[in-house]
Amino acid sequence: MTSNLARTSSSLPLGVLLSVCFLAGPGTAQGRIHGWGSDLEGQISNIPAGNDFIKVAGGGVNALALRADGTLAAWGHDINNQVSDTPTGNDFVDIARSSTHSLALRSDGTLASWGANIFGTVTQTPTLDGFVDIATGRNFSVAVRSNRRVLRWGDDSQGIISQGPTAPRYLAVGCGESGAIALREDSSLTAWGNAGPGAPTSPGFAQMDGGQQHFVALRTDGTIGAWGSDLYGAVSAAPTTAGFKQVCATKLTSFALREDGTIVSWGLDQQGLITDTPTFDNVLFIDGGVDTVYAIRADNRGTSYCAGDGSGGACPCANNGSAGHGCANSTGNGGAQLTAYGDASYLLDSFGFDVEGVPANSPGLLLRGANQLNQGSGNALGSGLLCLGGSVMRSQLQVSTPWGTTSFIDFNGAPFVSTALGVGTPIQYQFWYRDNASTCAGGAFNFSNGWVVEWQL
Repeated sequence: MTSNLARTSSSLPLGVLLSVCFLAGPGTAQGRIHGWGSDLEGQISNIPAGNDFIKVAGGGVNALALRADGTLAAWGHDINNQVSDTPTGNDFVDIARSSTHSLALRSDGTLASWGANIFGTVTQTPTLDGFVDIATGRNFSVAVRSNRRVLRWGDDSQGIISQGPTAPRYLAVGCGESGAIALREDSSLTAWGNAGPGAPTSPGFAQMDGGQQHFVALRTDGTIGAWGSDLYGAVSAAPTTAGFKQVCATKLTSFALREDGTIVSWGLDQQGLITDTPTFDNVLFIDGGVDTVYAIRADNRGTSYCAGDGSGGACPCANNGSAGHGCANSTGNGGAQLTAYGDASYLLDSFGFDVEGVPANSPGLLLRGANQLNQGSGNALGSGLLCLGGSVMRSQLQVSTPWGTTSFIDFNGAPFVSTALGVGTPIQYQFWYRDNASTCAGGAFNFSNGWVVEWQL
């Protein structure tokens, strides 16, 4: 379940994460969306490309994301128009998503809601302005206005609507499937619905979220509180150390984001939610749906060049791809896209490359070049466009996932050892891969866009 504090009062430090998120809005740290768990309806394989996302909200079999420019992106199952009815515009600052409906907050404090209108979750959405925080449960929504009052609408079967707080003393809200939590000005919590039993009453909290029958909250000292059902260790297995900056919960599993950008998970390992939890760092934000979890990872190191949209030289057979991608390939998805994340410091060793848009289960290599051919225009090679020149080196062979992605993280290994990095000198990279149903006859390989990095110690 999802929620976020968008812009509230200064009674809590702006650096403190509230209601399952960091502060949203243009200018917030941004990155690329990664997913794991169930891909039943394309929740993972259809994750939108780009490294400018600041928040993602998982639902049941679909998801919603907010870009730094204030626009929205949605993907997954569209049975209730959760994807096709996503509003346009570039004035959104916050999002929340349940398994049935979506909710978004505009910069003017008004709300937009769409999806299944069960119990009036869409049609009963207030038309007032002045909202500062939003959250969604299974068939209900909760929001806080600038006057510190909590409004709620939708299903009242758990007393969510009739039993909620009425006093004007709240900053943020969070939801589980059938429970809700509100953060008071004094940093204590008010919980109702099935979130009420066992909820902590002392102050010192900054952020909260809920699953099906369990709830998690982040304290201001970086420790985690959990309550509710302890099925699969949802409560008892929660980390007892400090150093965390965000928590979120899915149906029967919970996740916590450390200050160093790594993720900890506990609870039910359904669909690989725990065993497949990424081990990388530089994560900015996490959120989950029922059986799918998302992480936004910092992803702005170096610069892309030589795209296959014709801007870096026309691709062979006129098979230009999408802007920022390589030449179009047999998947028809606009070509493969190479993107970097981490820090281009050799000593930190946190740098990596992600590739997406590759045909499923295709072998490929990451190439390193000393310069760009023809100022990035490249040379035609098979069905792709090679934009590397000079001394070209090849990394280890890797095979793409069933959804057409692959990653390279070992930049201390050959051929990316310190003597080959060229510290202080721009180094070019490009992904070369098999394309078994090649766009151009006689060629069975293709290239992504290029990426240039200036390594530092």
